[in-house]
Amino acid sequence: MSHWKTHWKVRVNGRDMTISMRPYLIDITVTDKEGSASDTCALTLDDTDGELALPSEGASLIVILNGVLGFNG
Repeated sequence: MSHWKTHWKVRVNGRDMTISMRPYLIDITVTDKEGSASDTCALTLDDTDGELALPSEGASLIVILNGVLGFNG
């Protein structure tokens, strides 16, 4: 069991995916630029065995880091 320094949650299309992603997630990177249109978020996942079903392009993503909204797009 990994121990995270940051408490995180991920919602895809409104569905909480935190528990499903926990064994695969390596890193979350959020870039917050001036204005919301240019913000980005990247999730690095280890799916060596090809078990993850990825959401379709254009899916909504919400990332919460330490109880604070980090990304909504």
